Amino acid sequence: MINFVDITKDIPFQNKNGIPFLTFGLQNALKNKPLSFFYESSSTISSFEAKKIDINGNVTETISLSTSLIISNGTTHICSGDVDYASDLDTGVYYYDVNGQYWSDYFCVDDSLVDGTSNQGRIDVSGLNFHDTNYTISWRNKTGAPDILFGLPIFSNNYPPPFRYIATDIISSFKFVQIDVSVNIVEEISLSTSLILADGTYHTCTGLNAYTSSYMFPALGYFEVNSRYESDLIYMNETENSGIDYDIIGLDLIVY
Repeated sequence: MINFVDITKDIPFQNKNGIPFLTFGLQNALKNKPLSFFYESSSTISSFEAKKIDINGNVTETISLSTSLIISNGTTHICSGDVDYASDLDTGVYYYDVNGQYWSDYFCVDDSLVDGTSNQGRIDVSGLNFHDTNYTISWRNKTGAPDILFGLPIFSNNYPPPFRYIATDIISSFKFVQIDVSVNIVEEISLSTSLILADGTYHTCTGLNAYTSSYMFPALGYFEVNSRYESDLIYMNETENSGIDYDIIGLDLIVY
């Protein structure tokens, strides 16, 4: 939802004194569809434009948009934001102008953003957490993540940790990616794909089948499946006489 001003009755955001640096705190918008908005107006929709500006706030381009993107019901102008533009907007800072009278706040179009669809939220079900890096940022890359050595689970180098997450594809690759404390990749170790079961709904690792080799110790890193599904960071170490207690049905997270 983006705010609008009737410039015949109020000073638009663009002309107000003391507005922050141009890109400070702006809403991000998809390149292919408008931000949602509504405001009171009894006028019909005669024009709808996106005005691109430079860093000094000067209009550098005016893009005519379809007036059908806005519904006028006699009292309100409403844009749901669910219908695509005829053509995508380029990356940059813009504001909307409706009828040459209603101006929006600035907003930023980011062409790297994509529409969300179903099954793009959390995918982990139980055990070690995994992320689908096609849609979410991995834990190690999130802003403000603590020291990477803080609170890491430690697992045996003989068996993979149990995990289950939502995924419909077959298993084409499984690896352990070793990193250093600066999060630089040190080595990528290929593991047997037979350690994971794919049933069309989940990728499941029971943690009961041993690695073919147990040379991964000590090692800081994460698991990666199909170059797409990435686990949280873990620490792999050599353990002896560890108390293994698997819950095969629930796949509870086991820390050695």
